Amino acid sequence: MRVAVPDPSQPSGVKYNASYVVITIANDCLHSDAFGIPQDQAQPCDTSQLNAYIDRLIAVGQTALNKGITPIYDIMPAWEDIDLSTTAALFGLHWIMNEQQYNELRDLHYNRLSSELPGAEVLNIWEGFHPLPDGLHPTDKTTQKAARRIANYILFHNSGVSE
Repeated sequence: MRVAVPDPSQPSGVKYNASYVVITIANDCLHSDAFGIPQDQAQPCDTSQLNAYIDRLIAVGQTALNKGITPIYDIMPAWEDIDLSTTAALFGLHWIMNEQQYNELRDLHYNRLSSELPGAEVLNIWEGFHPLPDGLHPTDKTTQKAARRIANYILFHNSGVSE
């Protein structure tokens, strides 16, 4: 709705003044403090819950596509680039994803978005990810590189020049 502009000439009465929307990963299923319920009641996600999370991401992207806006998704950083054990210890988490769980979510995330949402873009903006001392969140420099990757994609995509 932030990019909706009233336009009586459109059948919906609205036009959109954005061509792209960036949809980044969420904490869903990543750790015990991501569900809005007490940590001692939170349980790690099974594969069906991981897929339900991806379903929600796909639904958001489909809504954007239906409005003529291209969704750009990120891919989770590589396991080797983060340190979730530090994150769990620092934030007092009851549990956090292990390597197998993390890679399952990362693979599902990439594969399903790439195959089930034609017209969306899935970019590895976190390549070379460097976390803050918490082991999880990106440094300012990492965030700036990610933003440049998105901007370069949009620039090259709109100019017709290949990346």
